[in-house]
Amino acid sequence: MHDLIYDLAMTLPFPHYIRLNKHKPDKRVQHLSYDRAEYDEFDELHELKGLRSFLAMPLQDSPVSNYSISKKLFFDLLSTKTHLHVLSLSHYQNITKLPDSIGNLIYLRYLNLSGTRIKRLSSEICKLYNLQTLLLSKCWELTELPKDVGKLVSLRHLDIKGTKLKEIPVQISTLENLQTLSDFIVSVKDDGLKIRDLGKYPHLRGSLSISQLENVTDPSHVFEANLKMKKEIDELELGWSYDAPSNSQIQSVVLERLCPSTNLKGLIISGYGGDKFQNWLGDSLFGNMVRLSISDCKNCSWLPSLGKLSNLKELFISKMQSVKSVDSEFYGSGSPSFQPFPSLKTLRFDHMDEWKEWKLIGGSSPEFPSLTHLSLGYCPKLIENIPFDLTKLEYLSVKVCPELRGMTLHNLPSLIELELTECPLLFETSQLPSCLETLQKMTLKNIPSLTSFPEDGLRKTLHSLHIDYCENLEFLSHESFHNYSSLEHLTISNSCNPMTSFTLCSLPVLQSLSIGGCKHLKSILIEEDV
Repeated sequence: MHDLIYDLAMTLPFPHYIRLNKHKPDKRVQHLSYDRAEYDEFDELHELKGLRSFLAMPLQDSPVSNYSISKKLFFDLLSTKTHLHVLSLSHYQNITKLPDSIGNLIYLRYLNLSGTRIKRLSSEICKLYNLQTLLLSKCWELTELPKDVGKLVSLRHLDIKGTKLKEIPVQISTLENLQTLSDFIVSVKDDGLKIRDLGKYPHLRGSLSISQLENVTDPSHVFEANLKMKKEIDELELGWSYDAPSNSQIQSVVLERLCPSTNLKGLIISGYGGDKFQNWLGDSLFGNMVRLSISDCKNCSWLPSLGKLSNLKELFISKMQSVKSVDSEFYGSGSPSFQPFPSLKTLRFDHMDEWKEWKLIGGSSPEFPSLTHLSLGYCPKLIENIPFDLTKLEYLSVKVCPELRGMTLHNLPSLIELELTECPLLFETSQLPSCLETLQKMTLKNIPSLTSFPEDGLRKTLHSLHIDYCENLEFLSHESFHNYSSLEHLTISNSCNPMTSFTLCSLPVLQSLSIGGCKHLKSILIEEDV
């Protein structure tokens, strides 16, 4: 939507459209944009009687977000430019409310207030009967919408993602022509917005988040939401409030009846209180699904069968407190000839408090033939096994898995980055296994059991080496430094206590060096040719 507005403006000829930092405004200008980093107030605005568009650039979020707009400019826009069709004031941090004069902009079709600190919208905004797009994403302090929002009869796009809204006025259910609705919040109130009201929007597309699903007390209403027929929704989030009282049986039925269209590309499930997942979740009919995230489903003892999702590329599993084992059910079949997860590239497990074992199929086909990124974090009881035949794996991160053991590196021929934190039993010996020819970045943190590097040293491909709280690790001999001609970044922190001296030599491309907290280090020598 942002790009569409900008591209449209750019097609208009000068002087009808200008970027203010390139031209002085002509009185005939109708469409104006300016770079907030250079201009936040100007006197010429009052001369632009026919102004139709005002775009503060960039429209999207940016690393610099502490923008401010002068009060004079702000109130001039909303009070006198009554012919505005397009107005973007996104990411101005000093906008906390709209004056009632906003109701005078009756020709306004596009209003972008994303990223501002606005707390509530004036009811006068409901007079904008031509408004088609209202963007309020990342208005972190926004707590309510006007009760008469249903008067915005032309509204097609409403983005309220990243706000503090806990309730949406029930009158929004009259806006049956909505095409974009980022968030649908199920009300706890008897006269509030209900899951059945979702069925009143037959034209929804793009991303949709349905939250506070614990407030669905009658599962029969879910059928009326007609989610399966909303075929143009490609990203869906289903959320139950984690700390709210829950009825496991009702939530199980609700999830079953929330089965979306098979056109879905991305799905997030969080806070679900049922004790099992429904069969549709891993059905091979969902061949378009490429992203899936499941978290905070505290009563589920088993993960859903997902291995048959043929195009799934990203899978994130988090905070599944009752899961103790990942086995053939997760893969979708226990047959040795079955190929699960054929397209999966990124797999992440984290905060799995009770997870103890990862069972592999052990057949002729690898479990994850396309996997490039694997991350395991905060799995305190996990003992075994990490899949070992990951020929395409480029990134491996293992963090705070104190019981995990039995890992080898030689079966990871494509590994580029290795990050190990608090996993003292990971290797069979106290020596780091031989590293791979492709390794470029290695981080070792809080592994006191590690005492030495491989006998053949590290690889010439290494660009970055970070060692932190590996007190007993004996550092590489300076005689071997000539092997590391590609090393650019070296950090040794609270580690390598046996090291008494460090000689800097033969590291021709080294850009950064940090050494600290090495208890017995007495000297750092720099050779003359460095």
